[in-house]
Amino acid sequence: MKKLLIFLCSVIAIILCSCESSDEKIYKSVISKYDIIMSEFNAAQNVENFDATSEKFSDFKSSELIQEYDSLCSIDKVPKDIQNLVQQKEKEVTAAQSDAMSRLN
Repeated sequence: MKKLLIFLCSVIAIILCSCESSDEKIYKSVISKYDIIMSEFNAAQNVENFDATSEKFSDFKSSELIQEYDSLCSIDKVPKDIQNLVQQKEKEVTAAQSDAMSRLN
């Protein structure tokens, strides 16, 4: 079920990104990745799942995609509402990580 959800999120992201500018693709990919990671934290059934997802989250936060997104933000190429949404998604993922940690301990 978890893999199906991740697959569907990825397919939706690809479809949405296929008809947009490269800047839009970047920030929509960031949002989609946050959604996928949050789903994985919410679905974590054991410490191994949690640790693997935590590592993905850490890798994502230092990824080239995030660096590109941050570069776009620094030159005001990302609308403020999108920036706010991305910040909200990051907070939601952090909360899901915290909830998963509590649930599994």
